[in-house]
Amino acid sequence: FPSHDMDFLTSASTNGYAYLPSGIIIQWGVQSSFTSSGSTVTFPIAFPTACLRAVVSVHGSDNTASANICAGAAALTAANFLIANSGATETRDWQWIAIGY
Repeated sequence: FPSHDMDFLTSASTNGYAYLPSGIIIQWGVQSSFTSSGSTVTFPIAFPTACLRAVVSVHGSDNTASANICAGAAALTAANFLIANSGATETRDWQWIAIGY
């Protein structure tokens, strides 16, 4: 269950979120694999109204791969990301962040 501290509703885990007093929600997490056909990240909590932006980056010293959100794929509960380079599957830790309200 999320903690309520100083008017911030948070879940400070690997895949967590912060619900700010203004209504803005910031969510983050790690996914271990992405494919060139797209990989879905499910948010820890659903955005009540809209996901404004979702981005992802590779974690580690080999930063040759990158991923982009599919156009129109950010929803209230998940985002679909595609690998931008030609590799079929990237099995590294990918860190993502999403902002909405």
